[in-house]
Amino acid sequence: MNNYKLINNREQYTTYIPYLNNDISFNETTVEKNENIKLGYSIFDVANWFLLYKEKMTHEKLQKICYYSEAWHLTLYGEKLFNDTKFKASESGPVSPELYNFFKNEDFKGFVKVNNLINIKDRDIEEKLSEINNDINLVDLLESVWVTYGDKGPLALEALSCNELPYKNANTRKNKIISEKDIKDYYIGIYRRK
Repeated sequence: MNNYKLINNREQYTTYIPYLNNDISFNETTVEKNENIKLGYSIFDVANWFLLYKEKMTHEKLQKICYYSEAWHLTLYGEKLFNDTKFKASESGPVSPELYNFFKNEDFKGFVKVNNLINIKDRDIEEKLSEINNDINLVDLLESVWVTYGDKGPLALEALSCNELPYKNANTRKNKIISEKDIKDYYIGIYRRK
């Protein structure tokens, strides 16, 4: 993955998720499990990373960006990214119930921009963001997710995710949980097609 550019004095991979951009080149070695990746981040910490380093966005868009981060991490590294949530199929696409409940309790509506970092009691935001930034493999993945999906609005991301097989399969289940197997099978198929 030597395809990077310097942005704001920081090396950033342009992308290695072969999804929406036909010009993407990627390295098959990224599929191998990387033992240096710290497993088990909180969805709130990754959401804060996107809110701080990318843009303030709607709750709906943040849900989808976090979902794609989980999906590609699971696909490329064989492990869940988040240790505190499972995504479910809702009317608006994949959602984390924990992230949804946080915003529900904060009186956020789906299309109101989130202007502040998510502050969860007893969590050191700076420390958690530092942990993420020290995990270069994770930062590369998050940057790639952003390059691939970040320019889309919440409705476009909803339409995209609702038309994908993991969401469709979960929508037929009683518990609506999007299965890890469905995610891996679907996204590895996309990865290998490119």
